[in-house]
Formats: sequence, C-alpha cells, structure tokens
Amino acid sequence: MRLYDFAGGLCRQTVKPGFKSEPKFTSDLYVVGVNDNVQLATTLKVEDAKYTSSDTSVATVSESGYVTGLSVGRATVTLEGFRDGKKVVLNTKVDVGIPAAASLNGEEPFIKWEGRYFADEEGVNANNTASGFSVRFFGTRLKVGIKSAGSNQPQIAVLVDDEKVPTDRILTFQMQVKSDVYTVIDNLSVGIHTVRVLKMTEAYTTSVLYTSLETDGLLLPKPEDKALKIEVYGDSITTGHLNLRTTLEEPSDKSSNLIQNGLLTYSWLAAQELDAEISIHARVGIGMTWSYSANYFMKDAYDDAYCSEYNFLNKQNSVWDFEKYVPDIVLINLGTNDVARTGGFLVEEYKTALKNMIYSLNEHYPNVRFVLLSGMMRDTNSPALDSIVGELSSGVNISALKLPKAASGHPRVDDNEKAAQALVDYLKNLMRV
Repeated sequence: MRLYDFAGGLCRQTVKPGFKSEPKFTSDLYVVGVNDNVQLATTLKVEDAKYTSSDTSVATVSESGYVTGLSVGRATVTLEGFRDGKKVVLNTKVDVGIPAAASLNGEEPFIKWEGRYFADEEGVNANNTASGFSVRFFGTRLKVGIKSAGSNQPQIAVLVDDEKVPTDRILTFQMQVKSDVYTVIDNLSVGIHTVRVLKMTEAYTTSVLYTSLETDGLLLPKPEDKALKIEVYGDSITTGHLNLRTTLEEPSDKSSNLIQNGLLTYSWLAAQELDAEISIHARVGIGMTWSYSANYFMKDAYDDAYCSEYNFLNKQNSVWDFEKYVPDIVLINLGTNDVARTGGFLVEEYKTALKNMIYSLNEHYPNVRFVLLSGMMRDTNSPALDSIVGELSSGVNISALKLPKAASGHPRVDDNEKAAQALVDYLKNLMRV
C-alpha cells in the first residue's frame, strides 16, 4: 500500500475560516508522481475557469483542473475565471516526483549535491569533508545505496528538516570496500521533509559513493540554493581532526576518525549560522608548500575533486569543474603546517604559492571575496597573510582574520565554536561593507 492518494492530492491543507468572499486553491502546494494525477480544487466555485501550467514538460492541467505529472520538477498552475462578476486569478505550485532512482549520475533534478563531487560509472563520489547531498521528499523514510571504504571507518551524518546539530544520526561503515542499501531515516511523520546526508570524515582516509535513492513516497524537486555560498581550503583544523577528544591531550594514535566530526568545525558551524552553503576542500597534514605527506601540497591540489592522495573506491583523483560551484566567499586557512616545517618557515615561498593560488581562484571566481585565516593553532604566518593582503588589495577583494587560539593542540569542538562565532561576526560585518 502506497502512502499517497493522488486522486485527493498529497498536500491538501485544511481550509481555515475567512475565505468566504475570496476563492483560494485548497493548497499552496500539490504533489503528484510522474504519470499520476491530482485534481486541483478551490474553496469557492470559480466560473468560466481556465487552467494553465507554467511548464508543460513538468505537468499539464486539463480544463477541469486535473493535473498530470510528466517529469520531476515544479510548475505553477494558474486559474483564471470569474466570481460574482469579478475576475479571479489564482496560482498554486505543483511538485512532480518519483519514488526511487536505481542509479545516480550527479545531474539528478531531485538531488542537490553538496561540496565537491564526481560521477563515475557506479554512482557519485562525495569524499570531502561535509560533502554529500540534500533531498526533498514526501514520505516517512529514505533509503540510500552507499559504497564505502577507507584506511579508517567512513562516517556520515544525517540531518532532517531544520536540524543543525550533526550528532544525533551517524552511520559508521566498515574500512574494507562495502556496498549496501541503508535506511538513513525512518518513521517520520507523513509529509514533505528535507534530509541532508553529509560526510563527517575526510577524503584522505575515507571514501563514500552514492549509488541509489528510494523513499516510500516521492522524491521531489531538489532544495533551492542558498543566497550565500562559501568555499573553504584548509588542513586538519578544517577537517575536524581530533576535535571530539574530551581532554586537552592528543592521543598517540592520531589516525582514529572516531574522535573526528568534520561538521563540528569553525567553517561548517559558521555556514550554518549564516544559512550558507559550504564546500570544504581540506586534508590533514597539508600546507601550501609543505606537508606531512611528501610531495602533496595544496598549491598542487586545490583543483582536485578530492583533497586526497588516493581514492579508495575508484583509485584516482579527478580535476574539479569550478563551474559547478561558484562561491561568494573563499576562506583559506593554510599555513599551520608550513610554519611547522622542518628547517623553518619559508615565508617568501609560502607567500608566492598562496598568491598564485589566489590568482588562479580569482580567475574562476572574478567577484569572490577572499578571507585569509590563521591563529587557531599557530599565528606565525599571520604577518605573511597581512603582507599578501596589502600586495593584492588593489586587484583582489581580500582581507585577513586571526581566529581565536585553541586551548591546546588541534581545536576541540568548543574551540571551533568560538572560532565560528568570530568568523560569523567578521563575515556579517564584511558583507555590510
């Protein structure tokens, strides 16, 4: 037995008193499946009614207001007619959806992909910290086909509707290659929900690929874009490395992702507060010109689809298509590892590499604002960032911010929360200028 009854409409709202003199559609939004139908209705009869659809490739409407869904998308249905001799023009929305997608390719009209992602013959890789997808659906549950692997255990967080705390629903996968269909959410109230499925662990140690999607109702047109888009380049601070530890002391086994949540970092928390989209490109141990992993530096890696030396599933990194995500603000928090470089901090080499990265990104994003960050673990690079701002400010929209220093070592969650608040205050002021 399916959840929905298209003959009566999915989102029929109870009509409140007060509509006696003015006819209205009985719902602001109707939902219908592809190749299914729903009858529109008004609170009062409209004479000589004529219906039109804004997009007949998505949905058509008959002379009697009978809507047929044709493809996933949203259409506006307009009714024109007369009531008591006065002309009436009414509008309502119609969302058309499908119950399932047996395969995914990154171009789905019902999925909003978040962060950097790359499609291959098996599905869509979303490996970076905080990458994944958002989906709207009518129903009570959502099932997702997931293939995962890693040198650590891959983890994702599931957030429902307006939830902003990524700790209540966490899925942990095996380290060896594993493919299965998982119920990521169940037992919701019948209705329209938005679910975000986001990666907590980083691309350097874990890989996740999405292969299918299914609900007990309908997958609806994807969520709308946010007004503000942020892109972040960083190191272990930005991936949330060790941020869940309960003491100031760092464990001897720093490879464990079980004390890491990449969604409880300064940048992701700030984006939630600003109601912004965020794309994070970060990796533990990386710097602009020096890294704890030899021969892999951000100056050579920022255009990769993943900030990783090795994709555990398709065995390759892919060049990122910068047209897929055009940010308003680019945050660069790189230099902590350059400062810790064996042999000392090479200031001019660091500045040259960072300036070249900024020039390149500015070509992709001509109207973007750059904010260079430092301070959470070390601030030795702060003078170099101030110098870069002075050197580039005539041609690039750029500034620098020193964030609050963490209590000890890698920032824990409370350190990230303080840094997030400082970043939010700074960006709000910046956007007022």
